[in-house]
Amino acid sequence: MNPDAPHPREEEAIAYAFGLMDTAARASFEQKIKQDASLRALVAELQGTAAGLTFDAPQQAAPEELRSVILQSVSNVPQQRAVRAPEIAQPAINQSATRFWKWATVAASVAVVGVSVVWKELRDIERIAASSREENLNNQLAILKTEVDGMKEKLLVAVQSATELKKTFEAQLAAANTAADALKQDIAQRTKREDELKQELAKLTQTNELAKMQIATLQSSIKDYQQGVAVVVWNSDTQQGILKLEKMPPVEQGKDYQLWVVDPAKPKPVNAGVVQVDDKGFAKVEFKPVVEIDKASNFAISVEKEGGVAENEGPIILLSP
Repeated sequence: MNPDAPHPREEEAIAYAFGLMDTAARASFEQKIKQDASLRALVAELQGTAAGLTFDAPQQAAPEELRSVILQSVSNVPQQRAVRAPEIAQPAINQSATRFWKWATVAASVAVVGVSVVWKELRDIERIAASSREENLNNQLAILKTEVDGMKEKLLVAVQSATELKKTFEAQLAAANTAADALKQDIAQRTKREDELKQELAKLTQTNELAKMQIATLQSSIKDYQQGVAVVVWNSDTQQGILKLEKMPPVEQGKDYQLWVVDPAKPKPVNAGVVQVDDKGFAKVEFKPVVEIDKASNFAISVEKEGGVAENEGPIILLSP
């Protein structure tokens, strides 16, 4: 049972507690009180309230019009003639007391009825207020539920949109990866083919260069230079060459080795530069003749004065075959 809801027999309890219930109804109601603990508690509460009101209610004089109404009602009642009994004078104080208690009873009854009405109104107001609060809360909950449902729908749409975007992105990424793999394979094939072409070109270049290269080994008939090694690599197209010397004895002070190119078209050997060896008799130098060579038939090394000479003066110690 809802503790805020009124008892179904609340009005009967109010009439019983304030003495407004007739005798037959009171007897039946008292049986119900014995059977219902909550009804007993309500009656006890109301009786306490009635007792407090009886002692706290201020005494009031009955209105003048009430007296005239009562006297008018009594005058309309038919009277029977009766033997008048001897009158015994009563003390004035008793009559005043009787009137006082009569009007006090009427005032108390009116006050009790007013209190019962006020009590019922207060309970009705409380029920209405509770119902209003509950309705307000229900309305707020309904508004919140509507907002939450709207947010759920928006979230669902956003999730669906994100899912579609994810699928699209994954498809595009897969296509991009496939294209990238194909491109990598194509690049790998192109790179392989390029390497093959480079190798072929290198072979052809090497073959061509080798065809253009002239390698000559210089020998000596002089005993002091026979242990020496001298090799010349000559490129007629570039008019350049490389000379490598090993185990060459050192020249005396104020002297240098000098390389010469023998061209049948030239009357004298062509100067190709001074060659200086280290303390181990080693040297590797690039050389270029001072004039263009049509055909290098021989290469020779002589010992000349320090710094070299324009035309051969010293002895030839090494000569290519």
